[in-house]
Amino acid sequence: KYLPYALTMLESASALSIQTQQVAGDDDDMIDYNNDLRNGILEAYSGLFQGFKANKQQLKAFHDHAREIIGFIESIYQDTNRSSAVTKNAVWVLGDLADTLDNVGPFFVEKPFYQKFLMECKQNSSLGDTAQWAMERISMRMQ
Repeated sequence: KYLPYALTMLESASALSIQTQQVAGDDDDMIDYNNDLRNGILEAYSGLFQGFKANKQQLKAFHDHAREIIGFIESIYQDTNRSSAVTKNAVWVLGDLADTLDNVGPFFVEKPFYQKFLMECKQNSSLGDTAQWAMERISMRMQ
């Protein structure tokens, strides 16, 4: 019942994060605020994906937002000030999105940044397995 409203709010929060990224510069407080905001957004998306994974009817609402979610994660990837926690959560959400939603392969084709992002994350000992899992999930959706 409330899912469409929650997704709209998360999109608004994502847009605020992207704007903050553009104006934060070297302001440590703004960078910390934006990383905290991103973590909240990504954790909410991940929780929603997990919570609705078995409910195919509700997942249709997510499909309409998948392109924006991937675009948000692309903006995170482009930010050198992202925290390691944000990076980890971004990898999880990419994997959750691909694992949960059908027909999202074309969205990943439109945004090929994920390949470089996940390859970089695979080099990190604490993210390697998660990045590999996310790549496998995305690859399944590309077929």
